[in-house]
Amino acid sequence: MSVTRMTRMVGFSIPPTMAEEFERMAEEEQRTKSELFREMFRVYRNHRLQQRQEGTGPDRPKTPAVEEAQAPQPTT
Repeated sequence: MSVTRMTRMVGFSIPPTMAEEFERMAEEEQRTKSELFREMFRVYRNHRLQQRQEGTGPDRPKTPAVEEAQAPQPTT
């Protein structure tokens, strides 16, 4: 009898500084990186749903991805 996984492994690339911050956030919140990612995904998904309802969502023209150097840096 085989056991069906309730999760699926995914992989993606992010800049090293973002990875370090992601790991630091997970550690500070005493959560796994998987838990933190699931939370971020839920928040983003809800944000997109709200945008669609307001007519400002993903149907608008696509903008280029933000380069790491252009991304806002956390303040310490």
